[in-house]
Amino acid sequence: MITMLPAQGVDETVTPPTIPVPQVFLDLLQTENKEGSRSGETLGDYLLGDLLGTGGSAEVYLAEHRATHKQVAIKILSECATFEQTEFFFNEAALLASLSHSRIVHLLAFHEYPVPYLVMNYLPSGTLRQQHPEGSIVPPHMIINYVRQTAAALQYLHDHHIVHRDIKPENLLLDTDHSVIVGDFGIATTVSPESQPEEIALDDAVVVGTPKYMAPEAIEGHAQPASDQYALGALAYEWFCGTPPFTSDFLACLIYQHTSQPLPSLREKNEHIPQAVEKVIARALAKEPENRFPSVTAFASALERAVTHHQITAIHLQHWDEYGQSANDQSARSR
Repeated sequence: MITMLPAQGVDETVTPPTIPVPQVFLDLLQTENKEGSRSGETLGDYLLGDLLGTGGSAEVYLAEHRATHKQVAIKILSECATFEQTEFFFNEAALLASLSHSRIVHLLAFHEYPVPYLVMNYLPSGTLRQQHPEGSIVPPHMIINYVRQTAAALQYLHDHHIVHRDIKPENLLLDTDHSVIVGDFGIATTVSPESQPEEIALDDAVVVGTPKYMAPEAIEGHAQPASDQYALGALAYEWFCGTPPFTSDFLACLIYQHTSQPLPSLREKNEHIPQAVEKVIARALAKEPENRFPSVTAFASALERAVTHHQITAIHLQHWDEYGQSANDQSARSR
């Protein structure tokens, strides 16, 4: 059975539909399966090629349509996925089908059998994490472009009451012209502008997302549009100095840092950053959502003004290049 889901605009008063998980597939989840690479297999009309990435519940492959030879990316639900992960996967298909934006990955089709899988446009330039490995310092003009383009996609989502909840370099893809495309909507959720967030005890909260980039309220279980702004602010912080605002190998420490510790000074990590830039990023990373910018595009615009109007001068840029190259070389040696 094949379910085709053409992309279409979202009416901002309508919650994107969900696709019910077939009971026959849920029954299959109760049996154990050992998975290996599917490269070289045929799946429907597609021949699977290289494995592009893996997650907790899915694998993404480069694939080629056997008749047209068109290259696509195929995201396949793991045979070991839990019931909850399966529901997330089906909801991701429904959500992507309802979106239409140049900065959001395009869903070409959703197939339920022989295994559930999404067919999406293939972006050969990889992710921002591949482009800028951990520890990298990114040139200011590239940071501005990345933030502006990501913010445009997020604003579209927020205008339609959708929160991505997992903005990170691994989920930001690069098109052939190196523009940013937001991907992986596996844990995206809809929010009602009228609803009040439910207070959840931190001990009882289930952390859904990537803790390194999560806003305090998202960690506590009630993500909102401002949570995506916080994540993008954390990315900008990392691109400016080479490290995220908070780091730890222990989840409890990361949670404490995001929710309770003051933001470490960005200028102490990279002295060539203008104070105005530090102030903008600090506001996006405010602990309380109401203290951040009124929208994610307002954050992007403020950051661009701070870099442009307060001028990272030619002297700054010369030092920046030297500092960034040194940091990037050190990062490469550590990998």
